[in-house]
Amino acid sequence: MSEIIYRDDAVAFLDIDGIAIHDLQTRRHATDPVEFPSAMDPKCVDRLVELQQKYRFKYVLSSSMRIVYKSIDAFKDAFAVAGADKLVFHDDWRTPSRVPVRPGFEASLTKWCRTMGRDVDVNETIHWRGHQIKEWLVQHPHVTSYLSIDDSPDFYPLEPEQCLWIRYGLAEGGIAHFRPDIVDKAFEHNFAQPTISQEPSVLEDEQRALHGSQILETLMGGFMPDETWLKSYIKFQDAVKILMRGYLNITPEEMEFLKELVREEPAFLMVVAGHYKFNINFIPETE
Repeated sequence: MSEIIYRDDAVAFLDIDGIAIHDLQTRRHATDPVEFPSAMDPKCVDRLVELQQKYRFKYVLSSSMRIVYKSIDAFKDAFAVAGADKLVFHDDWRTPSRVPVRPGFEASLTKWCRTMGRDVDVNETIHWRGHQIKEWLVQHPHVTSYLSIDDSPDFYPLEPEQCLWIRYGLAEGGIAHFRPDIVDKAFEHNFAQPTISQEPSVLEDEQRALHGSQILETLMGGFMPDETWLKSYIKFQDAVKILMRGYLNITPEEMEFLKELVREEPAFLMVVAGHYKFNINFIPETE
């Protein structure tokens, strides 16, 4: 069997309680530690390993266990008997704890409020896991594909389609017993890669996107962005997300933001041109 090469541009943010540890396994471990030597369910770990080997992403620990264990090796050793040592983690293996509240996707907050049956102000989300994940992503701009896996829906400010909610995971057996169609669809959507042709003449849109991610990885390799660069990147990123919603869905305030960005960063005009597939040619006046 050939060695699996894991991607540097794809990560899954992993909660543990409700995903790999659940109530039944905890009770089994407490009452019969010989037959069940770990509170972590090996079947859940096997499912996580199966998904990782299929899509070649790396895990990042978003669970509160990232605070309990001071290194990823300590975490893997603690649950090695359940197979946790087979999981492959990113070098920066955990999300940060103290992070700023960043504006995010309204659809994500709306979905959470609808699910939980109450309204929440953005400022109340300061301790939500989504902010910790977004901060990690800001610090790793070369990561272009991600999925957050959690038994709690506090994903804001992430995009809903990049979140997998293992609802009732603690009570119902974690990811191994959660609906496989939903799990498979989430991983397929966020991590599936097309087969690449070596002929540039047959490069399709999906192939072009993957080539782009490979180029991005090469361009960003070894680069440590400073605060100014990150602020500019985040501004561009927010502008592109507004642009992708379509002209009729852009608010007047957002349009002013885009106009200001075009005046500050002429390169953003080329992003607009590329999105709508038209050419812009500015010919300087000659005397």
